[in-house]
Amino acid sequence: MHTNSKSIKVKFQGGLTLKVKDYSIKDLVKLLLNNNPFPSSEPLLISFKGKKLYFDKAEFTAFVNNDINLEELIANQSIDGLYRNNDDFDLGNGIYVDYGSLWSKKDQRMFLIDDDRNIIIHFDKANFIAI
Repeated sequence: MHTNSKSIKVKFQGGLTLKVKDYSIKDLVKLLLNNNPFPSSEPLLISFKGKKLYFDKAEFTAFVNNDINLEELIANQSIDGLYRNNDDFDLGNGIYVDYGSLWSKKDQRMFLIDDDRNIIIHFDKANFIAI
């Protein structure tokens, strides 16, 4: 599925947003990986055709290098949205998550975006703010 989306939206750290037209997903990803228009902010989310993909650099690099195709990228990175927790979390057993940490939502599960920890909890909208 090679697509030239009518509009592709990219959310970056710090609340910046980029909206482009007439780019293929692959061409936009190449731009983001090689010549990020906001060099001090990393891309977080790419939205197109009703799909939301968390921008995991390794996955998107694999896509650009043709190690995975667009369908596999969508299957691997599709989420319902990105959120930040609106309070500190004490999950027990000495596990704490600081206020404002980044989470991805898929179905009713929240996944902490953290290279060092793999934490999954149930979604409660009272505890999260969509970004």
